[in-house]
Amino acid sequence: MGADGDGPGRGEAPGPAPPPPPITEEHPRAGADAGRASVPVTAGHPVVDAPAAPAPVPGAPPPAPPPDSKIFLKDRQKGLIRRFIDEVLNAHDTAALEHFITPDFSDGTPEPGFPEDRRGFRDWLEALFGGFPDMRWTASLMLYEEDTVVVRLTATGTHLGAFRGVPATGRGVRMEAVHIVGLREGRMASHFRISDELSLMEQITRPA
Repeated sequence: MGADGDGPGRGEAPGPAPPPPPITEEHPRAGADAGRASVPVTAGHPVVDAPAAPAPVPGAPPPAPPPDSKIFLKDRQKGLIRRFIDEVLNAHDTAALEHFITPDFSDGTPEPGFPEDRRGFRDWLEALFGGFPDMRWTASLMLYEEDTVVVRLTATGTHLGAFRGVPATGRGVRMEAVHIVGLREGRMASHFRISDELSLMEQITRPA
């Protein structure tokens, strides 16, 4: 070092110069780019505009889930059962049944005298509609798991037609049931039922 300490001494080679600091500056955008975030510009690097996240709209519903998400499938499967209740059961429309069940539909708990296939299921519903022409079903619980929906239904109506050999009595009835429905390709493929139909028969056969 020199005598004053601020320069190289005799015979000493000067060291390498320190690198210059990066050149940065903010580039606010105007006009159409006003919503973009400002980014630093570094020497030797191109300018990259980072789009800003859209601001949430107050009161707007959340974005719909993608079609292949579990939430979407769950809502679609439950929606199928709700439509079946409204368009087949409560409308007493067995013709609409064809839109809801698969060609190889199987009823795991058929009524006595009715086959397990789709035709037997339709005939059973027609017998039920004939005996209780004002019967309506209400879902109080619905659970979803993979390709199965479990629904608890309450049916209420009036015995205004013959049912299982019992002539019309005009009595009001109520029936609870749990239905386990297997789904495939957007339709009902299988059905199991746990119900209190013995109680239903008691309601229309007990002494007045």
